[in-house]
Amino acid sequence: MLKVLPDKVIFSWILQRFFVEDVSDLADNGCGNNFFCKVNDILQKHAKNDNEKEIVRNLEIFIKKSDMDCKEVLKKVRPSEKEQPLPDLLGNLNKCIIRRSRGAQFKYLCKVRKG
Repeated sequence: MLKVLPDKVIFSWILQRFFVEDVSDLADNGCGNNFFCKVNDILQKHAKNDNEKEIVRNLEIFIKKSDMDCKEVLKKVRPSEKEQPLPDLLGNLNKCIIRRSRGAQFKYLCKVRKG
């Protein structure tokens, strides 16, 4: 026989499943290493399905290729007191990936023009 779960348990599960630490401030402040390390830390703890796990794998590859020392970086990042829905965190991640790749393209173009 199935047991009916109390609303408090269901609500707690929804919050854990769909809400994560808010990283909007880190995204709005330039999408630096602190942002990528914090998102990686959050998603490593949160990844439940194959899509989320693939995002974590790709983010870890990016962090390694960028020579980020996330253990050191995260020592300086304060936890947010706010939470945000997981899709908002992924939207911030997408925005920061685009910002970072545009910056890399700009630096490459400047080197090509000088050289």
